[in-house]
Amino acid sequence: MRNFFAGLIAALLAGSATAQTLPNVPPPPGSSPPTPTIATPTAAPRAPVTQAVPLTQAAPLAPTAIANDWVAGSAIDLRVLDKVTARASTLTGKVGETLIFGSLSIEVRACALRPPDKATDFMAFLDISDRAGLAGFHGWMLASSPALAMLEHPSYDVKVLACRP
Repeated sequence: MRNFFAGLIAALLAGSATAQTLPNVPPPPGSSPPTPTIATPTAAPRAPVTQAVPLTQAAPLAPTAIANDWVAGSAIDLRVLDKVTARASTLTGKVGETLIFGSLSIEVRACALRPPDKATDFMAFLDISDRAGLAGFHGWMLASSPALAMLEHPSYDVKVLACRP
């Protein structure tokens, strides 16, 4: 599953996406439907991997480039929504801290931001757990694409707002 999301994020960052073209017109009566055309993405050059870190281990990030276009940050802003009370709060913390909101425990493992010469975006590696034992989250969240990887919880939503150096 980790390789799937890593590949998906790499494809989004490289600007390539799988395009699928399906005809919107039904085939004429008595003929077989046309075969759909599926365009395959071109392989984007990948940055060399220097060190593999297990998912269970916090990855300390130096303030250098991450995946060629990302810079490691040290502080993060998260928007947390309590769906029951409609209360939205902004949580601010540092990498390595655990933030508490209601029954959620949010551990900030890493965050990164785009350099000033690139389009603004932020991402964070979060471990989210619920004291009530409900759904949790472990992985990267992108500020520009919150639906790509999100916490699926009946009472809370979490979104990355910003990552600061």
